[in-house]
Amino acid sequence: MAKILMISKAVEAPWTDSAKNLVKDLVCKGRRHQYTVMVTRGAVQPCPNASVEPIYAKAGAYSPSVVQNLRVLARLFRPDNQDIYHFFFAPNPLSSKAAWMVRRLKPGKKFVQTVCSVPATFEGIKKLMFAHRVVALSRSTRDQLLAHGVENVVHIPPAVDNSRRVSAEARQAVLLKLGLPLNRPVVLYAGDYQFSRAADTCARALPRILEGSNAHFVFACRIKQDLSRAEEARIKEWVASQPFRDRVHFFNELDCIVELIAASTLQVLPAGSLFAKMDIPLVLLESLREGTPLLVSNSPPMSELIEDGAAAPVWPEEPEDLATRVLELLGSEARRRTLATAGLQLVKTKYDSAVVAAAYEDLYDELLGQAPKA
Repeated sequence: MAKILMISKAVEAPWTDSAKNLVKDLVCKGRRHQYTVMVTRGAVQPCPNASVEPIYAKAGAYSPSVVQNLRVLARLFRPDNQDIYHFFFAPNPLSSKAAWMVRRLKPGKKFVQTVCSVPATFEGIKKLMFAHRVVALSRSTRDQLLAHGVENVVHIPPAVDNSRRVSAEARQAVLLKLGLPLNRPVVLYAGDYQFSRAADTCARALPRILEGSNAHFVFACRIKQDLSRAEEARIKEWVASQPFRDRVHFFNELDCIVELIAASTLQVLPAGSLFAKMDIPLVLLESLREGTPLLVSNSPPMSELIEDGAAAPVWPEEPEDLATRVLELLGSEARRRTLATAGLQLVKTKYDSAVVAAAYEDLYDELLGQAPKA
């Protein structure tokens, strides 16, 4: 049984970050090794089989501060009995340089690096890869890393806890809580205001979508930076001037986002870029698990959901195409049911946290020269 130190953001509430949710799922579903996760002082274990180390001063930040990163680096330079250091973060020069320093200082340890989000560019990415094994969360990212000279790359998909399902009662309750209709379709956009033009694409598609259906449209987007807030304000101001304004709803961070996903008729993500987001964002995996049909861009890595039959395609950042595709799905219960069934099956076989955790444990065994258990 190996000892694995998971190096990530604080693995504790709020559970609004895909990367730390991935860490939580892996350690809670892991069965063959011992795990330690980084938390703040006084935080509880995310699950009984995971030990905690109080490294961070606070949790929940979109991007850890320099001081918090220095706390992590200081911890890594200390002696310990861990067998594997497993890093979960987007590649960046400072963190990668620090990780290389630690690897040279501790040659007896094995390093794993999960690339938690697609970089803005793959040019020069090889210099940022420091681990004995690099894990890509999508086939497309794996292929890009290999094409740019990165070695020892494996593909292990992101995870979602398939044992957690939202009840019919909870679906109805969240609609009442948020002031949404019980007897009309709800179309959800839970992406960013920033980093792509997807929110603007949704806004531009609203006139046709709402004229051609009795649906309500929901923006449920976390505000990460001031640019996000400014874009939200711009879209809100425009919607307020439209005759359909009462059928468009705006929310920011919600403690009931999973319930809202489950209660929605359709979730859309027409993004041309997933920069700063996980390859397959957690909100999409939660849609698959809850049987909520998906309409996503037909560009990698989201196109992998389309290839697997679990999502319908839309051209990225094309409002007219988005409106057409939304209306087609709203008008075809059979097509929505087909997508939902395929999504449920895909979660069971590929994205279930127990399946993904077992794949990581096989990787740990291989790195340590141990034969994985059947």
